[in-house]
Amino acid sequence: FDNQKKIKLARRAARLVGWLPFWQLVAITNTVAAEMARPESDIDWLVVVRPGRVWTARVFLTLWLWLGGQWRHGGQVADKICLSFFMTSDRLDLSSLRLAAGDIYLTYWPTQIIPLLSSDGAWERFLEKNNWLKQELPNFNFNYLVRDRRGVSLNPVARWLKIFLERLLGGRLGDRLERI
Repeated sequence: FDNQKKIKLARRAARLVGWLPFWQLVAITNTVAAEMARPESDIDWLVVVRPGRVWTARVFLTLWLWLGGQWRHGGQVADKICLSFFMTSDRLDLSSLRLAAGDIYLTYWPTQIIPLLSSDGAWERFLEKNNWLKQELPNFNFNYLVRDRRGVSLNPVARWLKIFLERLLGGRLGDRLERI
């Protein structure tokens, strides 16, 4: 099975959602990132969002992926996007989520993430906040993660729309939407 097909689909979906507000990092995780996906596998995403806008970002992403036929739901699993992990940019350190010292899953999981979209250096901050991995994996080449070039670039219109929506929904209106 060629895992690259799923990465290509994830890149296409990232372009589809790039103009949406409040995401700061969108990345592929789990089986696709580890190159262990099967044909029937979905494509898991890690989404880092602006603090105070988790639900707003999640609704926008889910709705837009659903409208684009890319959202994993019901029996539609294979090659669909699963919004499996959300976190805010002020809580990027994963060490507090570890089960105990030596949690092998959470030690290796960040080393297999494939960044698709990154805004304002979010990918670099994520790596910096998880610097504890260097002690756990002293022989791993972390420069590989920093230089990953499988991400997508936003066109100027998408960038403008993202900024516009973030300004529009960044104040009291956005606070009300988030509470709802």
